[in-house]
Amino acid sequence: MPEWMAETERQAHDYLRAFGFSDEQIAPLVNQTRKDLENEYEKFLRLTQRHPCPVPELNDVLHALKGLLFHMGNHAMAERLNELRGDDIDRRCEEIRRLLS
Repeated sequence: MPEWMAETERQAHDYLRAFGFSDEQIAPLVNQTRKDLENEYEKFLRLTQRHPCPVPELNDVLHALKGLLFHMGNHAMAERLNELRGDDIDRRCEEIRRLLS
């Protein structure tokens, strides 16, 4: 698991507690989000192995990752991914790969 994913999981507990969720409510949310993050990350890895990077699909994956990260409290990473999305994303594939590795 990449460090950003582990950090997001750690942040999620505190973030969700601040909204009044109990530990019993948090555990399944975090578990499902981890699975969703892993699935989207795997999609990201597959897409970035293609040359050129497929822009629409890559933007979709980054959008999904951004949403998952944001809802789990990792706003800084979510905002960074949002900044990297766009029509010229194919030129930023390497930068995005480094960020998510």
